[in-house]
Amino acid sequence: MRPTEKILWTDMTPEELDGAIARAPLAYWPIGSLEWHGPHLPLGTDWFRAEAICQRAAGMTGGVVLPATYFTAPGFAAYRGTISFSPGLVKAIARETHRELAKAGFRAVAQVLCHGGAAQEESFREPAEESQRTLGLRILTTPGVGNLIEQKRIGPGHAGPGETAQCAAAARGMVRLDLFDPAATRLPRYEGLDPNTYCQGLSPAQHERVHAHMARTEWPWAEDLVEQVLQPGIVEEMLQSAAEQVAREVRELLKGL
Repeated sequence: MRPTEKILWTDMTPEELDGAIARAPLAYWPIGSLEWHGPHLPLGTDWFRAEAICQRAAGMTGGVVLPATYFTAPGFAAYRGTISFSPGLVKAIARETHRELAKAGFRAVAQVLCHGGAAQEESFREPAEESQRTLGLRILTTPGVGNLIEQKRIGPGHAGPGETAQCAAAARGMVRLDLFDPAATRLPRYEGLDPNTYCQGLSPAQHERVHAHMARTEWPWAEDLVEQVLQPGIVEEMLQSAAEQVAREVRELLKGL
């Protein structure tokens, strides 16, 4: 990709969008959330990470980056600051987004799920399988955390060291390590919610997971989270490794296209 070429859909004119699709008919769809991530991270942590990963990956492979979406399935619907949607609605949004991307001339889509979990994965993988059959799209659905297990330098987990490091690189100045307290395990909750509200459109096998997640009252922390995040170079490495992983998967998706 030439340095002067735009990659963000929001920044393009219609002619620029058509030109970008002609060069690489690939859409990156950053999928985040508005969600509790502890006292030390912003509620848009997954949103910021998804945008940054997609933009970096698109710089390596070409393609157009859509605006990030916060229309995500539960998880952490009962935790303060979180907005969640029923999986049935999320699946409908995914299907219609695929339809509109195909209409515009895209032939491949990379769905980067920086908000994960079984309900979220089902809500995007199921429509992707349908759209691949009905629209002829190639669709990759991938998480944005990166090769944390392989690197073995920093811990995984929701709002854990890995996500904290990625957010620190993606949204500089928004991570508050001074507010982190490993002893503060009590979850701030919205009480009186009906978990069945957040199961609508979800396969029955996943209902129990949603109920269990929403019933949680404690969240364990890695006591050395701050020390892990402050390792030299780890912040940039965590974000860049995730983008490189996504770019590798996208190149495989595009083979023979």
